[in-house]
Amino acid sequence: HGCSCRHIDSSCSTKMPIVSSGKVLVTGANGFVAMWIVESLLRHGYFVRAVVRTEGKGVPLLRTFANAADRLEITVVEDFTVVRGISVGSSVHPFTSVLFIGRCL
Repeated sequence: HGCSCRHIDSSCSTKMPIVSSGKVLVTGANGFVAMWIVESLLRHGYFVRAVVRTEGKGVPLLRTFANAADRLEITVVEDFTVVRGISVGSSVHPFTSVLFIGRCL
């Protein structure tokens, strides 16, 4: 099974809200593209929960963004097909946005 995406153009009637603050969950956060996204989010004052597959993959994130350690949290999820530890909409960890930046499962 391949990935699918929906292309939204100016004629699309669905409008995405513009978010300017809050908590953002970023999967695949140790990847090349995701690292730039995490950097931009932190620079703009967001709290970022960075999801990686192993503890070792989170270490470079912590080192790279040490100056924003108060707004960066690393979460290890080894197998996304059995995710039970991340709640994206609960009152405990409400996320303004969820960005899945990674390969398809």
